[in-house]
Amino acid sequence: MNIELSVKEDAALKAMAQERDMSEVAVMRQALRLYQLVHERLKAGETFSFSGDAGRAAEFAGLSQTDCIHCRGTGRYGGMYGPAGQPLCAECNGTGKNG
Repeated sequence: MNIELSVKEDAALKAMAQERDMSEVAVMRQALRLYQLVHERLKAGETFSFSGDAGRAAEFAGLSQTDCIHCRGTGRYGGMYGPAGQPLCAECNGTGKNG
């Protein structure tokens, strides 16, 4: 199997492998096992969250540009979060009204 990674993803993979003294394949296998565990537990109705502020978790997960929970727009993250930590867009800042 071949996998094409972005430059950023490739650099992260190499750094993680070096930090853990593992091969890149071993890091990917470990990541897959972790993803499987999270996926199965979510399917079973459990919840998953990061400790710390919602902004750090959203940034880590790549949610800086997503559907706003209020206006459903796809504007850039506006620095605000909804009740479950979802990013709100800069267009409505949580009001649900663009413009």
